[in-house]
Amino acid sequence: MDEQRQRLLESLGLGFLQVSSEEVERNLPEVLSRIRGEFGHPHPLAPTPTP
Repeated sequence: MDEQRQRLLESLGLGFLQVSSEEVERNLPEVLSRIRGEFGHPHPLAPTPTP
């Protein structure tokens, strides 16, 4: 069920990054850096906001 839901959400332009709680507890700065690297820029299919 989770894989199906993830595929649906990804088809809508949403992204996922899987991180273990152990990794977050052990090295939060690195996890945050990975998140920024992966999601710090708009997805090519994401709509452009209008003013």
